[in-house]
Amino acid sequence: IGRRDGALKDTSRNIHSSGAFVVNIAGSAMLDAIHASADEYGPEVSEADLLGLALAPCDTIAVPRLADVPVALECRLHSVQEFGDLRAEFIVGEVTAFHFQDGVCVDGKIDTRALDPVCRLAGIHYARLGEIIAKPPVRRTPHSRD
Repeated sequence: IGRRDGALKDTSRNIHSSGAFVVNIAGSAMLDAIHASADEYGPEVSEADLLGLALAPCDTIAVPRLADVPVALECRLHSVQEFGDLRAEFIVGEVTAFHFQDGVCVDGKIDTRALDPVCRLAGIHYARLGEIIAKPPVRRTPHSRD
């Protein structure tokens, strides 16, 4: 997480103070909300309230998660590593609970097509997955040594 004018962004400050955070993985249906949430707001503004995003309580941490994302990961803060001249932060958390929308996790595996993830690349640019290629599992066979 970068800094704004040399100061911690709200996300970093909140993680430092609470010791917990949620990684919300949004699907492409939420692209407009993702883009709007990237705008600069003061610490007194709740982006969830402003954008009409429903919140739900977490099971293992005291911060809420977004209720309508395909996947949410509850995390406890493990460590923070500053890097670069701008002192950006690499934040590592221990995942303590997962939340999946119906149909996203099938037989313990993520259905990537159902997830339909979207990511922010930089600025106003976002990406979705391209072609998804499924390959059969590799079967390992014992090799004899003669």
